[in-house]
Amino acid sequence: GIAERFSNALMRHIAATFEVEEAPILAALSSSSPGARRLFEARAKISTRLDCNCSRLFTGLIYTDDGAGGAVGADRMIRLAQRILEVCLKFNVSVAHAKCHLGQLFIWLGI
Repeated sequence: GIAERFSNALMRHIAATFEVEEAPILAALSSSSPGARRLFEARAKISTRLDCNCSRLFTGLIYTDDGAGGAVGADRMIRLAQRILEVCLKFNVSVAHAKCHLGQLFIWLGI
């Protein structure tokens, strides 16, 4: 319905705004070492093939009014939360107190 389309539009706006903010940070990160450069070059190729940004270090999804997201690193998560708050204020969207929280999750990807 209309609420879901509005929610999805807000998430796209947040992602687009945050990608612009992240661009110089990711450029510096990708040039920090040969390994990082190879990683971001590989992600760029995949992004072209899939027609999406596979170099993002954040994500966000929403179904009507149930949102979920994440970011790599505490600093990035704080900046993402700030952008979400700014967008909510800009579009006069209030978030239920029960849904207004941050947490942490660690996924082990190696030895």
